[in-house]
Amino acid sequence: MEAIGLTASCLTIAGCAYTIIKDLRDLRAKYKQTDEVIDTLCVQVSTLRSAVYGLSSWMERRPLSAAKEKGLRLELRQSLDACGNLISALQRHLTGVKGQSENISARGKLRHILGEEELKEYNRMLSLQVQALSFLVQVIQLYVSHRLRIATM
Repeated sequence: MEAIGLTASCLTIAGCAYTIIKDLRDLRAKYKQTDEVIDTLCVQVSTLRSAVYGLSSWMERRPLSAAKEKGLRLELRQSLDACGNLISALQRHLTGVKGQSENISARGKLRHILGEEELKEYNRMLSLQVQALSFLVQVIQLYVSHRLRIATM
């Protein structure tokens, strides 16, 4: 009876050891990939910031004409603001990880790994917001092209 208890304890310890080893390997892989992940995120944030700025500039230069257009403009402004807020959250994470240097320190890598779940959630929300913004821009393009067709008739 005592041998069965000892065997069960050994199996439990072996299972825990296996889980720890697997988790450490996963952590090491994440640590090694941090530079690439952070560089990719920096490029994405920069690209999205440029797109948001370009759309904002375009919107400010366009005169308002119809009430419907004012509604579309308001929706576009709200969508751009939401993207901007999410981009700022990602930028804060990236600044916390990279600091002012081009190379990421060991502390920065650990900060990234510890904040990874929050970062994934911001990234997911930003992806959804960009999809919604893209759809809205398509609607605006349809509206503008329809207005142009009517004006040229």
